[in-house]
Order: sequence, then C-alpha cells, then structure tokens
Amino acid sequence: MLLRNSNLKYIKINRVRLKVASQKKVTEIFKEFFESIKGTVKGLKGYAIFEYIENDKETVVLTFWENRKDMENYYSKDNKILSDLVDKVKPMFEQMPERSDYKIALFEIG
Repeated sequence: MLLRNSNLKYIKINRVRLKVASQKKVTEIFKEFFESIKGTVKGLKGYAIFEYIENDKETVVLTFWENRKDMENYYSKDNKILSDLVDKVKPMFEQMPERSDYKIALFEIG
C-alpha cells in the first residue's frame, strides 16, 4: 500500500532509553495511553511503538501528524496529558527521550 496523497505529513520520533527490565511495562503504559487518547488529539493520525530487539533498554515511539502546528502543540510543555504520561514513566527512564521531527516524503507499506 502506497500512501502518496495521505493526510500523514509529519512524524515525531521519540527514542526512549530505559532502565533494565522496563521495556515491557513501558510498552503497556504507552499502549494504554494511546488507546485512551485515540480520536481526541487534533491532527494525530496514528502511532507506532517499536521495541529494539538487540537491546531491551530502548524503545522508539512514532507519532504521525496531519500538520506541523498540531504536532508542535501536542509536544509543547503546556500539554498536561503528555506531561502526566512522562511523569508516570519517568522512573523507568535511563534518560529523558530524544525527540526528532520529520516531514514524510514517502510512506509505503506492503
């Protein structure tokens, strides 16, 4: 499936470094969080959670956005929903997540 004219335009990559034996718990918390906000965040079109196979101390979370402004608003310091999530999982972090913004040039699955 090729998404040439998709409404997915931007992606936020969140690289999370975890303490030992935290990956599965953090993944469950992230899954529950995204299920709880599904359909309520303006511009958020989806997400993906990746557990690094070679190192269980690393997880990557991708969020897919319709536009950059909504993405920036969501990841602002004023977003209590996001800051509450970070506070909940922070004890399992080895260090705070590294975040990067990308514009989607091509997205193909299948």
